[in-house]
Amino acid sequence: MATPPPQESWQRLFVRTLMICLAIIVVGGMALSLFFQRLGQVTAEERSRQALSALPRAIRPPQRGQLLVHIFSDGRTLHPRLESLGTSATPHSQQRALVIDRVLELAAEEAGVEVPFTTRGVYVVDGVATVDLATEPAVPPLPFRTECLLAYAIVNSLTDNFDDIHAVQFLINGEEAPVLSTALDISVPLVPNAALRGGGT
Repeated sequence: MATPPPQESWQRLFVRTLMICLAIIVVGGMALSLFFQRLGQVTAEERSRQALSALPRAIRPPQRGQLLVHIFSDGRTLHPRLESLGTSATPHSQQRALVIDRVLELAAEEAGVEVPFTTRGVYVVDGVATVDLATEPAVPPLPFRTECLLAYAIVNSLTDNFDDIHAVQFLINGEEAPVLSTALDISVPLVPNAALRGGGT
């Protein structure tokens, strides 16, 4: 008559159970970590989309012959405004120049700023728009605050309208310059400045 196999000792059974529980905890922890990491990414993307949709942004205005420009009539903050510039068929290269020209015009009209620049050209390479401005020698330099508002009115207007633009590099008379007018460093590309944004107009 065959003898039954020996039963496992309670110690070995306890160790095996403990190892199984640990494996479940580790695998479950990794799965939860990946889940919450992905959830965080989705939430961040959603927040970004909501922030962009809070502005009358984007791709939507150019399709309707409208572009978003930032003005600073209060002399303190930037305010977005939809402007009818060109048509829905106007190429983006022309739309970019129209945006810059309109920002410069509005600086003079709305903020009463004597603008010492005109647009020489604008082109985009690898997400950076190079904006070449010509100086008007007879116009005095801008005060620092006005200089910053004008620069970021251009930067924010371009980045809010065109998804292929993430930063703006300024040239003065076709050449690199240390400052825009008085003291604003333009030796490196400027990215959008949300701190200067006010409400819509």
